[in-house]
Amino acid sequence: MSDETNTATQPILSANPTSTPDQERTEDHPEPSPPESELTPDPLERVELPVPEPVNPELLITNTDGSLYVVLDEEEIVGADRHHPAMPSYIWSLNAKVEGIETIVVEFDLLDTVDPDDLYFYGYDRGFFIGLHNLDDVSDVLFYYTMNSNEWDATMIDEDPGKLSHLTAENKLYYPELAEDLSRYSTSDANGHYIVHIPYEQFNSGMRNLVLQFLPGAIYTNVRIYADGSGGFGVGRLDELISEQPPVELEDFNDLTFHLWEDRESVDGMMRSDVIDKIKKENQWSEKTISDALINEDGTTNMYLADYDLEGYEDEIVGEYGVVPEDVMAIIVAVNNNWDDPSFSQNRTALVNFVLDNMVDPETGLIYGVWDNAQGVLVATDRISRSTLQIAIAMMGTENVDEARIWALIDAVIEHELLYINGTYYYVPGGQLSADGTVELDLDDFAVTEGFMSYFRDMIWYHKEDQQKDPLATYKTLEGFANSMELLLEGQEQNPTNLPPGTLRVTFNEDGTRTFESVGEFHMDNVFFSIWAIAHEFNYAEATSGFQFMMAEKFNELIEHFLTAKADGNEEYAAQDLEQARRIASYYQNSMRIVNTSYQMYYDVYNFTKAQDGSTIFAAAYDVNTGDVVFRDSVGEEDGSAPWDAYQQRFGATNTAVNYAFMNLFFHDQELAEESLKMVMTSIGLFDGFVLNEPVDLDISDTEVLTRFFEKGVSIVGNDGIWFERYFAGPKWPCSISTRAAFDDAENFAWRHKSLDEFMQRTLRQAGYYGEE
Repeated sequence: MSDETNTATQPILSANPTSTPDQERTEDHPEPSPPESELTPDPLERVELPVPEPVNPELLITNTDGSLYVVLDEEEIVGADRHHPAMPSYIWSLNAKVEGIETIVVEFDLLDTVDPDDLYFYGYDRGFFIGLHNLDDVSDVLFYYTMNSNEWDATMIDEDPGKLSHLTAENKLYYPELAEDLSRYSTSDANGHYIVHIPYEQFNSGMRNLVLQFLPGAIYTNVRIYADGSGGFGVGRLDELISEQPPVELEDFNDLTFHLWEDRESVDGMMRSDVIDKIKKENQWSEKTISDALINEDGTTNMYLADYDLEGYEDEIVGEYGVVPEDVMAIIVAVNNNWDDPSFSQNRTALVNFVLDNMVDPETGLIYGVWDNAQGVLVATDRISRSTLQIAIAMMGTENVDEARIWALIDAVIEHELLYINGTYYYVPGGQLSADGTVELDLDDFAVTEGFMSYFRDMIWYHKEDQQKDPLATYKTLEGFANSMELLLEGQEQNPTNLPPGTLRVTFNEDGTRTFESVGEFHMDNVFFSIWAIAHEFNYAEATSGFQFMMAEKFNELIEHFLTAKADGNEEYAAQDLEQARRIASYYQNSMRIVNTSYQMYYDVYNFTKAQDGSTIFAAAYDVNTGDVVFRDSVGEEDGSAPWDAYQQRFGATNTAVNYAFMNLFFHDQELAEESLKMVMTSIGLFDGFVLNEPVDLDISDTEVLTRFFEKGVSIVGNDGIWFERYFAGPKWPCSISTRAAFDDAENFAWRHKSLDEFMQRTLRQAGYYGEE
């Protein structure tokens, strides 16, 4: 869920009694508002939908006035998970392709909730959740879980049904965080009557299960749902809207490309090692790229400059190859220390020292400019990179590099790219804030390696923060990064497809609200998706075993020390203990927010992909508003390469296929994983057969050979070569690791605690401290 909702002021909708348990409550309540209140707009044509029996009806008690009370069983909730309780849930599965519908309207009356000041059940006063889910089961077993396996294995999964490894429909209902939050469309009056006007286009995201849930302690009534439409939509077409929709039939990827070549790829009966061996055999140039063509002896790289957005600097650039900051992180990770080949480490050291020696702006301390290999000079020196943070994190641990120089990059990021806007830190790569309060966030600037969370954990764990200029470096950076990630998710879920754009424009308005504008299309080959499925395991582990461990071990102890110091009148120690406790809580909260928000962004893309048929699935790019396929530009049909050109226009180059495979393996989706593996093989086969058109034993160190790749749409010294060889053909796939979100681990920071200050105040009150009298 995005974080725009103010839980203190977002009440709940109205519902008809749908369950009559034997037990009754006797107290009366004020007359509920009629379902057709004065807030209801005059529709063009309104059709009422049936209200189903809720899931978990045993949680409901019917009051004498007909309203429904959601049982608040303190013993049961305390023994389970008060952050993710069972809730009565109304579920509507709606067809997203009915013409003439403009809005789906949900109404209800929320008569009472848990006391907003309740210390233990804080947050329950919001009363309800309303969101879009995809309630299809995601397999709870692993595919290709070992190198010599091609079976699904149920024994590899934690059997705790509350864990998100089990993304079943039932378990998803415990996690409103996995839904697209629709409460942003709600309005209410003084009597607690809620109306939620949901634009019908929002159902184009692949998440078509509309779910209304009421929290324990809530009293509600008069749940109603309507479809407002025009253009001939009426009662006669109601069945078309609510009838069960058959699942999208997944087509064999070979059938999508049969017109381009006759070969048919298959992974039937193949083990993971078989898949890797076949791909490596047909794709030897990728491994040679890493060893021979990525980094030159002087530390420069062979990035194809024409592939980058260098508008305005054409007159300064004369060569074809050079170093552009945007892909430095990708190359560093590709040559990560490889004990079997010492040249990898040597190349990485050479590149890192080259960037530190030649591409650090003396004024800001940020990475800047573009290195032109032909001229041997830095050009475009007024071009400040937006990639300094991700480059600095990737540089950590490089042999024979002075880490103090890397810490200086982090200092520059904190000084110039952490903006304090309306009392909140935001990470804004480039540090640009316009006069009207607008910032631009590019998705690829938030791609971080597996070392991201461990860097900040080490700062605290090993007391390294004093090596940074700002003593609050970790606190500010994690909070700013988490807040900006939530902006990205919020903007993404305002698009009807729930797909993220290349750039999100956010305006902070004077009244405290925010407006979002998506700029550009969704591109699956974005480096954010190239790295996320691999880095998630590591960043998740650091957030849970690192910062969560600190929280469990030290937080309560520091609160006790604070209370003791207060009782002894030692104000100085009390203040120190409280501040330290607050920082530990912030590290835990923000690390969890980063892990979970990026998970939600990825999950939204997966849900959209599952809803596509053969005419639209696995596209290189989509329009984020309509979901239409966006075709790539032609790269030419000369030399018999027309089949490859047609393929890459529709499906993109190799990295697009690899990123789809990563995602489908990550969510344990066997069918989609197998088809996207065929896509990888097809991409390689078409390129080798119709572009290279010769044995794969190529001299990759020859830049003329590299140019052939680039001119045909394959960024071999970028994601297409690097991520493929480094991870996809490597020893671990994302399907072989724990891939759940951390919602169930975030004990103190689920949806209930959005504000750290509020959490600290309630913690002290629970401990019996109510402040100075």
